[in-house]
Amino acid sequence: MIKIKIQAQGQRKLTIRIPYGLLHLANGIICSNFVWKKIIKSNPSLQSLPFPLHQMNKHYAKPMIKQLIREMQNYRGLVIVDIDASDGSILYIRL
Repeated sequence: MIKIKIQAQGQRKLTIRIPYGLLHLANGIICSNFVWKKIIKSNPSLQSLPFPLHQMNKHYAKPMIKQLIREMQNYRGLVIVDIDASDGSILYIRL
């Protein structure tokens, strides 16, 4: 589970917890053919590429993101970002 803690100048702390299952679900949605067809249709510069972008995504991006999520599960407790600004703002991201 990824834990994100945010606190702006003197305000209440906001903690967001993102389970790894939700990351796998988001990976499946983002890498789906439907979403990529919409992205390609909305951006005309992507249509002129010499290779099909949706096939590249299906064969390369999805397995790489899946492997990244699996590796993140092995490093539980690792602090990715820990920022304490001089104005009192705090950002803390931990696996």
